[in-house]
Amino acid sequence: IQVILSLTQDLRAPSLIRSRIKSGMTVWIAILMLLWCFISCFWAPDLVLSLKAVSGLLFFTIATLYLSSIDKTSLTEFYNASQKPLLYGLISAIFLYFIEYYSHGVISTTFKTIVQQKIVTFELPWLDRGVVFISLLSWVVIHNLLEQKQRILALSIYVCMIYILYLSDSLAGFVGFILASFAYIALHLSKMRLGWLMRLCFVLYIVAMPIFAYKQDPLEITNKYSIPDSAKHRLFIWNFAAKKIADHPIIGYGFSSSKNMATENDTVHYGQYQWCLLPLHPHNNVLQILLETGLIGLILFMLLVDNVLKWTIRNNSVIAASCFINYFFIGTISFGIWQSWWIGVGALLVLLLRRR
Repeated sequence: IQVILSLTQDLRAPSLIRSRIKSGMTVWIAILMLLWCFISCFWAPDLVLSLKAVSGLLFFTIATLYLSSIDKTSLTEFYNASQKPLLYGLISAIFLYFIEYYSHGVISTTFKTIVQQKIVTFELPWLDRGVVFISLLSWVVIHNLLEQKQRILALSIYVCMIYILYLSDSLAGFVGFILASFAYIALHLSKMRLGWLMRLCFVLYIVAMPIFAYKQDPLEITNKYSIPDSAKHRLFIWNFAAKKIADHPIIGYGFSSSKNMATENDTVHYGQYQWCLLPLHPHNNVLQILLETGLIGLILFMLLVDNVLKWTIRNNSVIAASCFINYFFIGTISFGIWQSWWIGVGALLVLLLRRR
């Protein structure tokens, strides 16, 4: 309650209001989208589950808005104080990953054996969330090092991240990091003059993704092209979700309703697999928003994304643009967009990149 009251008081300040208007009304669009997500809970199949999910989104939104509104001096002090802990934490995480990978999970299996009291076999996907998190965090650390002229250390961390993502099971994390790298180079060399192209690509993707998901034939594509089994499964999920969207295109099925939509009969047999056509979420941020909150939610999401990109262009923040591209791309293939840890990662990145 105290946080909400403080945020409300801060938002009354004329300078802050002018700042928000000048920044393209990004905050207000986020609030409108949050409000629409809350309203959509009331036609979701499980009201309690949806309200619980939206409360997590509400918490991170309020916390991010409040922390972002603190005075510039305090924010600068926070950034300066966070640089070394971020660097040391990232280096420690890199070493921990290599220990886990080459020892076949000695740390995680020992921990699970002690806590769960049973013998477990290490699986590489256990490390996916951690790998994705440190890959996103590495952009902030690399940027800090480049500002301090520590180019060799920055390059070393970058190479380590590429290698870790290559070894990992997270294809989305690896491809997203590579795409963000190309974007960083292009935007840096053009001094953000290619920002308009970045905005255009995002708008075209958000519009085209539902159309592609509906029109594509998963069987034809999987039989014609050699792609990973996980990617094949995604095609079936996206096609199923798109057809569900066509039945309720305007308001959707309700916030966080994806996990309750597939029945026991909604499966597909493919080779040795029997895949669920909608396991927990569509594994695509655009489809999940459209499926659950409809066209209204998707339009608000598109406006939010475009305003974030306009902010990065206006502030000439190449690092923020690259980090956003990386974060957004991962969301097009992996993880549910409303998962608390994933929202938390996004909120942390917003705070760390707010003034950079």
